[in-house]
Amino acid sequence: YGPAVSEYGQFLSLCVRYVDLTGDLRWWRRRESRLRRVWERLLALRADSLHDEEAPEHARGLIPGLPEADYHGSEEQWREYYYSGDAWAVRGLSDIARVLRRAGRREEAALISERVSAYRRDLLKSVSECCSVVDGEVYVPPGPTQREPIQRMTGDRHSSYCNYRYLAEMVSAGVLEPKTMRQVIDWRRSHGGALLAMTRFRDHLDDWPVLNWARAMVEVGDVAHFQLLLYAHLAHHQAAGWLAAPEQANITPDESGLRSYYSGQVVPCQVTPALMLRWALLYELRDEDTLLVAPAVPAHWIAHGLSAEDLPTRWGPVDLSMERAHGRIELRMRLPDAFDGEVRVRIPAPPDARVEAIAVEGAGEWRALPGVASVRLTAGGELAVSGELRGR
Repeated sequence: YGPAVSEYGQFLSLCVRYVDLTGDLRWWRRRESRLRRVWERLLALRADSLHDEEAPEHARGLIPGLPEADYHGSEEQWREYYYSGDAWAVRGLSDIARVLRRAGRREEAALISERVSAYRRDLLKSVSECCSVVDGEVYVPPGPTQREPIQRMTGDRHSSYCNYRYLAEMVSAGVLEPKTMRQVIDWRRSHGGALLAMTRFRDHLDDWPVLNWARAMVEVGDVAHFQLLLYAHLAHHQAAGWLAAPEQANITPDESGLRSYYSGQVVPCQVTPALMLRWALLYELRDEDTLLVAPAVPAHWIAHGLSAEDLPTRWGPVDLSMERAHGRIELRMRLPDAFDGEVRVRIPAPPDARVEAIAVEGAGEWRALPGVASVRLTAGGELAVSGELRGR
């Protein structure tokens, strides 16, 4: 009863994230030999798949294996292929290459990066070849060995698992094309997979891995549904007051009028709002030196001012404040001295207004996009961005 293939990539990515946020290369070096067994195992499985003459159509170069521990007893699943596993293997190995470069292991990092680039190309090619169009809508399957479109995302146990986890992990790794990510999100939503953006599993809710959907929504700019999920999860998937969160919750209230829990408390559901709040304020693109500022902040959050200090990023802590007054939205931030990259500031205008004039202080090079200021910086410090509002 072991991990899914995707969890090995997630484990590696999480370890690299720790190094990113802390700069603790001593921690990395003490554990590198153990972690190496994981990433070398993924690379070996990838190499085996390239020489697998019995691989199904469109599966050559991809790694077969379990997508979920609950499938452990299904022997036939060991030879199924799920894009969630490959997507997170690509992500985890990409992150390993990055931390190896940081640790001075440039030659090994370059070799892994080269292999991962080829792996990602094979993954994207398979996804492209296995998509289909159903009634004008693009269907992206959970893997190349199961291409029949899922017409109802809660129709049975397997379709519910695809909805709950496999498709979500596919898009959360950030290695698919943005267009493909949107197609997966749209299909799930239009085929009964979501209730108020929360995850449906058969006849109840299951938000255990819903952070995967949340992350994908940030990356494709689906702000409205990201905000809906944040509020709905707090209201319907957590206990009021003390915020315990179950793995699963019933959709309908019981005889007392309360929403009963279908199964017990789990940490991933409990920390969902906290991580979503962090991503709403600041989100780091994983393959670019780019920081998204206020990518999913609702306009009403800043009506009376909003501030946050020491928000962690891989460049160091960031202080952020926003307020709306006299027809303008003003944002101020303090970036770490080590910052070197792009800052994209989204100005959260209310629904009845639009952002017209944008001004930036503290940067030499910047450009205005619709509702966004894109700023290039080679060092940190104070940055101020303001936007003038006009009614529609």
